Amino acid sequence: MSGNVPRTPPLQRRMSNRSAYKSPMESPLKMMRTNSSKRSPIKASSADSTKVVVRFRPPIFKHRESQETVENNLALGKKTDSQLINIEPHQSVYINGATFSGRFTFDRVFGPETSQTEVFDYSINETVNDFCNGYNGTIFAYGQTGSGKTHTMLGNMDSPSEYGVVPRVADKLFEQIANGSPSSEYTVSIGVLEIYMEQLRDLLNPDNSNNLCIRDSGALSDGVTVQHLETRYVSSKDELLGAIILANKLRTTGVTDSNADSSRSHAIFQIKLAQRSLDDGIVKVSTLFLVDLAGSERIARTGATGQTLEEAKKINTSLSALGNVINALTDGQSTYIPYRDSKLTRILQESLGGNARTTLIVNCSPEQVDEGESVSALRFGARAKRIQNKARVNQEIASTELQKRLVTLESENAALINRVAELEEQSKLKETQQEAQNTVTVDATKIKRLESSVSQLAIRLKQNEAITEELTQELDRARAINERRKIKIEQLEKAMQAQHEDMIMETDKFANKLSYLKARITSVKRMNQTQVPYNEDGLQPAVNIYESPAPLEEDEEGLESLSINVCRSPVQFSNKAGLHLNIVKPMRGGSAKPA
Repeated sequence: MSGNVPRTPPLQRRMSNRSAYKSPMESPLKMMRTNSSKRSPIKASSADSTKVVVRFRPPIFKHRESQETVENNLALGKKTDSQLINIEPHQSVYINGATFSGRFTFDRVFGPETSQTEVFDYSINETVNDFCNGYNGTIFAYGQTGSGKTHTMLGNMDSPSEYGVVPRVADKLFEQIANGSPSSEYTVSIGVLEIYMEQLRDLLNPDNSNNLCIRDSGALSDGVTVQHLETRYVSSKDELLGAIILANKLRTTGVTDSNADSSRSHAIFQIKLAQRSLDDGIVKVSTLFLVDLAGSERIARTGATGQTLEEAKKINTSLSALGNVINALTDGQSTYIPYRDSKLTRILQESLGGNARTTLIVNCSPEQVDEGESVSALRFGARAKRIQNKARVNQEIASTELQKRLVTLESENAALINRVAELEEQSKLKETQQEAQNTVTVDATKIKRLESSVSQLAIRLKQNEAITEELTQELDRARAINERRKIKIEQLEKAMQAQHEDMIMETDKFANKLSYLKARITSVKRMNQTQVPYNEDGLQPAVNIYESPAPLEEDEEGLESLSINVCRSPVQFSNKAGLHLNIVKPMRGGSAKPA
């Protein structure tokens, strides 16, 4: 893929560069309608098992055995690479190794010949559909170094047919947008970070890495978040892929004996989708984590030394913490889950036993030399399959819709109060008539009905008052949020005004200095050109150097001799005077073909 800025597709041409940084809640874009998912969205939490699939990479050439070696090993009763794995239809794999023999069963097992499309269609497509319906999702690849995790997650970014999971998610997401309903709005944003040596790095803004910190947001839809992580709002597949390619180029990689391009960090791609229905004001916010884990390593095999050795230790420690969390979640006895033992498990807390639908891709080698690592990875996947998550649709009512409902309920309450007053008046009138005219027969049945109606209306009035109180509290919270946003905007406007005034002062100073230099150059040129005549004695007359020169006019030729060199930095800086405002302009879906 070229390094040029992707062209905006027709669906989103109305969005200017400035609008791409607008707040998502100020101007949400359209929500897509999921047509291909067979699962109907539900609001209540339900137990979901973690989906686990296994993918075996093709054998590496240097590890393949020659026919002669195979025949010799068979004659001696030794195992060969071709005998190590036996994939039984779709869901099981039998390991026939030198130190282990046994069967593992998963949701799906893919052989070395499996294409990227097959892996995505079975393993990932449903998760993306759920993500578009408001569910959180997580997809991560696990396995030893060199087992094909990065190929599975990213693939060849220059060849669409070899796209991995991450770019195919971008395709699928904006395909849904193009086929979406115009009755909803959405925003899409992406943030990318890596965990290197247990330190967080912002891959979209590396200079921002020192500001990153992990916090529990307290929001049902967010859970644990990485504060200050660079977030880019995107309005097309090309913009999303551009951010992914940029982040992937900044990942930390190294060379080991097992892998010439070994990932030395965990990479986490976080895609967030905010949706708002124009019909009922319902807002859905869902997050999709795409995780390319660093590979587990045996130090003796990888030949790691120095910095590479230290990286391997941190990687193995982090993966060990991940294994401890999975063990605690599945042993049925632990009351404490050690999420805080590593930054990886802390960030993925909601993905492991929480509010998310999770898919684990276990990458393995089919070769005899990797038997130990492959068996270990399969056991890890078997444990992870027992994790039970409780995914739910992350939705809430917008503040404007709450205000509308509040007005409606207040109107209903007023009508109910008037009706209760009328019924009480009628009841009192009946009582007065009964006392004044003992001979008049009162319809007891009608009075009972009236009393029953009064009682029911009083109960409904109390219920509506309770609902009104809750809505009033929600509206107050929404107003407080809006007030904080107004204060922040005022602060930003003041900062912009101060910077503007500083720029005007600097411009005035430069203009004064330039005028002074012009006058000096003109004066010097005229003095040099002045011819002093000789007197009768053949001597030049004395010149009073203390006399001020006559006023000089501007000389255009003198200005030409003034050379001002401007050093232009190869780094192009933003003209936004230090401000970074995320603004996104709304757009409507369903009006163009997918990009």
